[in-house]
Amino acid sequence: MYVNRKIEFPQRMTKFLQRRLEEVKAQYGEDSPQYRSLALQYIYNDHEDGPTAEHNAKHYEAGVQVDGGKNVERLYQHHCCIEVAFNCLSNCRYCLRSNYDRFTLTEEQMDANVAYLRSIEADEVLLTGGDPLLNLRRLRIFTDKIVEGVPTMRIIRIATRVFTQDPAVLSEDVVTFLAKLKERIRVEVATQINSAVELQCPEVREAFEKVLALGVPVYSQNVFLKGVNDTSEQLIDLYHEMRMIGIEAHYLFHCIPMRGIHHMRPSVDKMIYCYEQLVNAGHITGRCKPILAIMSQIGKITLTPYNYRKLDNGYVQLRSSYKYEDRMAYNPNWKLPEDAFVDEEGYLCINYLDGED
Repeated sequence: MYVNRKIEFPQRMTKFLQRRLEEVKAQYGEDSPQYRSLALQYIYNDHEDGPTAEHNAKHYEAGVQVDGGKNVERLYQHHCCIEVAFNCLSNCRYCLRSNYDRFTLTEEQMDANVAYLRSIEADEVLLTGGDPLLNLRRLRIFTDKIVEGVPTMRIIRIATRVFTQDPAVLSEDVVTFLAKLKERIRVEVATQINSAVELQCPEVREAFEKVLALGVPVYSQNVFLKGVNDTSEQLIDLYHEMRMIGIEAHYLFHCIPMRGIHHMRPSVDKMIYCYEQLVNAGHITGRCKPILAIMSQIGKITLTPYNYRKLDNGYVQLRSSYKYEDRMAYNPNWKLPEDAFVDEEGYLCINYLDGED
């Protein structure tokens, strides 16, 4: 189905980001790698509405049918991801949830989701969106319900990009909320940073330091994007800056094959090459090296020499260690994607559309 992204997913960014773009442009120039590494993430490009082989509307289909509930995704035995709301401060042009419906969970849906978490004896949940921190009152209600209603729950993760999109949102109310929640359960904060330029700002660094001072770990899942961080030098700068602030490196993802973002998708081979230059050349400490992965339609797959094979038709073949029978046990309404198959050992595999350099 054709979607006009210029209309359906319009360019939108905070005043803080607009200011940062002007500052970086004035400092380095409009054609500089520094400016492009920030601008390409947020400024609409006509290529988004051009015909490409990428056609997926979502990164993967992992939704669980929860009676009375909504927005629960499950790929793992004791862990779920729940989208609390789909409001964001800015529209990232490569957003993997740009085609999701916009709404906020009601309290009744929260209760049903909590009952589901209790029924599977979940011990970890990721609360994402949109950005959960944009409605602190609702997030406080939901986390209270989870802590009180799921005895097996041990970890609550909260995903947000407010640090780099508008650090002023990290108010004392937010800091107090995180501090009080941490007294009751283990809390971790997830974010996404794709360029060192995003961290080279006093307000951003101070926002991260507020949360880290609470003893709450902050980790980043980054995306390998054409023109943003697709050189070894850019990756080295990014992960060094993260390390100096105290942000943990988690995944470095290949940019998913979703419609509208072909122009931002380098090849998997280039990602592997730049990753090797990042982690095997002595430029950064081992304490800040990310995990190289692909977010495929059968789930996240960490790349190894044994599970990745380049095909001749513009695809790469990925072999996971997800068992088909386990996936169906965790998520009975899950359906095998069109490009996926089950190998002779019962493992899920998929032909994944490559990018171009």
